[in-house]
Amino acid sequence: MTGAETRLLKVAQRQRNHPVSLDDALARLSDRQAVLLVNERSGKAAVQVPATSVMLDDGEIERRVRLIRPMDQHTVPLTTMAESHWDETDCERFASTWLAELAEVPEFTESTIHVVAGLLLPIWKRLPSESTRVYRLQTDAGERIIGRKVSAAWVASVLATDAPALTPGAAFAARMEGRTVLDLAEGLQLRRVRVMGAYRIESFIEPELREGRGEIDRALKGELPKLVVDQDLRGIRHCHTDASDGTETLETMAKATLKRGFEYFGVADHSKSAHYAGGLSLEQIKEQHREAGRLNKTFGKDFRILKGIESDILADGSLDYPDDVLESFDFMVASIHGRFKLDRKAQTERLLRAIANPSTTILGHMTGRQLQRRPGYEIDVEKVLRVCAKHDVAVEINAHPWRLDLDWRWHQAALEFGCMMSINPDAHSIAELDHMHWGVEMARKGGVPADRVLNAMPLAEIARYLRRRRRSFARAA
Repeated sequence: MTGAETRLLKVAQRQRNHPVSLDDALARLSDRQAVLLVNERSGKAAVQVPATSVMLDDGEIERRVRLIRPMDQHTVPLTTMAESHWDETDCERFASTWLAELAEVPEFTESTIHVVAGLLLPIWKRLPSESTRVYRLQTDAGERIIGRKVSAAWVASVLATDAPALTPGAAFAARMEGRTVLDLAEGLQLRRVRVMGAYRIESFIEPELREGRGEIDRALKGELPKLVVDQDLRGIRHCHTDASDGTETLETMAKATLKRGFEYFGVADHSKSAHYAGGLSLEQIKEQHREAGRLNKTFGKDFRILKGIESDILADGSLDYPDDVLESFDFMVASIHGRFKLDRKAQTERLLRAIANPSTTILGHMTGRQLQRRPGYEIDVEKVLRVCAKHDVAVEINAHPWRLDLDWRWHQAALEFGCMMSINPDAHSIAELDHMHWGVEMARKGGVPADRVLNAMPLAEIARYLRRRRRSFARAA
C-alpha cells in the first residue's frame, strides 16, 4: 500500500482588494458616451460606459451598457436604466460618493474554498465537470498541495451521503483478509483472489505506463520508477515577457509564478535573430538584467528571477550572441526556429554544435514539431540525446500543448543515456504558466522520476548547479 488517500480540504482564502480608484473612474470620461451616476435609493456611485450589443432570439438587437463600481462591474440592457434608480450626476457629487464607498472597502476579503486533493482516480467521475482548474497551494508548514477546486454545494451533497470511510491501513487489512472489495474508478475493483491454491494481491502499474513497452516485466522486477508529480516541481523556466513576444512584464510574470507556489522564475525571451518575435538587443538584455536585479532585492531569499535567454541556433549551429554576453545569463535555452528543411545529417550536426557550446543549459523543443500544424524536422534523436548527456545539457519537455516536445516515447532513451530533463511551459502569458501540468503528464507517460527533472531542484540547489556550470563555461573560455 502506498498510503495515498483522497482529501477534502477547507481552505481559508485571504485576498487583497484592488478597488477602482477615483482617478481611474473619472478617466472613463475620455469616452464621450460615459456617464457619471448615483443611485438615488442606495446612495452608490457608478460609471456607465457602452457595452457590446447582443442579438435576441427574435432577431432584435439589444443595446447594453456596463456599470463600473468600485469593486465590481456588470452589464445591463440600456432600456432598463430608465426604469432604475440610477441618475446622472455632476462630477463633484460623484467624487464624494465614490470616495465614501472606497473608504468602506476593507484591505482584504476573506472567503472559504474547498479543494479535493491527493489520490483523485477513485473518485474522478464524482468530481464536478464545471471546474477542471488545478490549484497549487502551500500550507503555513510548507506542505505542497495540488488539487481541484469544488463548490460548497458539491461538498454539501457529498458529505450528506454519510458514506463510510476507511483509512489506507484499514482498507489494506480488509483486503488482505478477504472481507471487502474496494471499488475504484471506471468500474475497476481491487480484491483478494485465490490462484493455484494461494491468495495474491495484484500489483499496480501507473496508468500512464500501460503501453505494452515492458512495464509488466519491470514491475515484477521492482524496477518501475516513482513518477514525477506536479508537487515535485520547484521552479519554472523558459518563459517570455513583453520584452519579446510575451504579453506581460517581467515583474507580472514573476509575481504570478510566486503566487503559484514556485521558488524561481526563469525568463527566457527570444534572442536578437528572432526579429519576428522581438528578439532582444544587447541594450535590452542589460535593461532586463537590471530589472531582474531590482526585483530580486524585493523578493528576498525565498524567490528569485533567473536571468536566461532562448537563443536561436543559427544555421551553422552557432548561438546568437558572443561569449561575453552569454556569460551574463544564469541559464540558456538553445532552440531552432528556422531553416527546418536542412537534411537529417546537417540538422543533427547543427544541434550537436549548439549542445557542445558550454553556455547551453537546456536544449529547447528538440524536434521543432507543432502538433496539428507541422511535423518536426529530421534529426538523429538518439545521437542528439547521447551528446546532451555528454555535455550535461538538459533535454526540454516543452509543455506547450502545441509542442509536447520531446515526445514521451524518447524519454526512456534519454534517461538511459544519462540526460536530465527540464519541464518548461514555454509561457507567453500568465495563463500559459499552467501548461506545466501537461509537461508533467508527458514526463509521467515517459517514465520520468522527479530526481531526473532539473526544475524539481529547490532554489538553493539549482543556484549551485548553475554556478557550477558558469565556472565550467569560464574554464572552457
